[in-house]
Parts: sequence; structure tokens; C-alpha cells
Amino acid sequence: MDKNSEALLIQRIKATLKHKFKPCRLDVVDDSALHRGHAGLGKHDGEGGEGDDSSELGVTHVRIFIRSAQFKGISRLSMHRAIYAAVHSTGQKLHSLTVDAKPSE
Repeated sequence: MDKNSEALLIQRIKATLKHKFKPCRLDVVDDSALHRGHAGLGKHDGEGGEGDDSSELGVTHVRIFIRSAQFKGISRLSMHRAIYAAVHSTGQKLHSLTVDAKPSE
């Protein structure tokens, strides 16, 4: 996957979260490069070990920092479930999604 496609996927996730939660603060970061070569990302190379072709996978690890008034009065679990559902609705399959969500003050 090329860098333009990766940037578009991050923008799609960001646009979806903005539309759904109307955040006062939102950061969506592609951390995939920090995890290239980790077990479970590459395809099996057929020789009894893990092949490292994870660089072809594109966006696999995303970190989200979000503050929204819509989160007031709901549990942390409910916030995370709503965010995971919104990201899932973009069609992007991720290996890891890290979320820092709180109500805006």
C-alpha cells in the first residue's frame, strides 16, 4: 500500500470520528511503522518461520486521542465501543487500535 492510500485511510477514520462525535480535540495517528516485523503481522513464509512482508499491509496500528461533549455521562467502555464501531464502519481492518477518549471539559 502506498503512502497516499495510507494517508487517505487515516483521513477517512478521522472524518468518520468527526462526523459521529463532533470532538473538540481529535488526533488520529498511524503507528504502523513502529510495529513492522512484529509477530502476527507478516505472512507465513512456508519455511517454518514468519516472513516479514508487513510493510505491504499499510495501516495496521492506529492511535486515537479524542475529547467530545458526547462522552459526558457514559462509561469508558461505552466510549471505546462507540469509537471501535465508528472505526469499523470505515471498512479498515486494523491489528491494533489504541484509544484515549474522555468527555470534553
